[in-house]
Amino acid sequence: GGAAAAGPSARNEKLADAAGHAAQVDELNAQQRYAEALRAGADSLAVRERLIGPVCWEVADVLQRIAHVHLRRGSYREAEAALLRAMAIAEKLMPVENAGSYLPIFADLAELHLRMGRYAQAEADYQREIAVRQHERQGPAFLWVPRRGLAWIYALTGRLAEAERLFQESTSYYADYDSAAYRVIYAEGLVGLAAVQRARGELPRAEQLLQQAVTL
Repeated sequence: GGAAAAGPSARNEKLADAAGHAAQVDELNAQQRYAEALRAGADSLAVRERLIGPVCWEVADVLQRIAHVHLRRGSYREAEAALLRAMAIAEKLMPVENAGSYLPIFADLAELHLRMGRYAQAEADYQREIAVRQHERQGPAFLWVPRRGLAWIYALTGRLAEAERLFQESTSYYADYDSAAYRVIYAEGLVGLAAVQRARGELPRAEQLLQQAVTL
């Protein structure tokens, strides 16, 4: 009986250690201690894969944390590999029509592909994220993040009318909300509109929009 009890107890202790290492990944990443963060992530990943299995939310979670480290240090290919592996796990655990559980992975992939300049892929990522958020009946504040990504893709690829429409939507919707979070969204929309005007050669109007954003 004692030996049998020791097994689960030791397993639980190891899993608790793995959870601690997973949390350390975020802490060390915030401190820009990237090598240590990746070591903590590798330790957590190894224990969770061995004791829980390679296809579980705990493994997907630590893979996403590891991806955040690579993303912050500019190692985009390593970040993509970790995120795609996390996505593959999530898709096995949850059908895509109930994909709200892995929305953060959608969001991370979209941001990553935007940073990599893979605009067509990033656009598809953002569109997929928007579709899932709408299916989950999430409000406009949650939809703004992927819509902002789409707007910048449109601006960067010369689709200025589409970019302007999305940035204008954010400034129209959030202009009357008096909270810090909404003011940030409103300001981001103004900065995007300024970028559109600058691309059109309307420099005075662009400067006016930037000044308006700064004063919020």
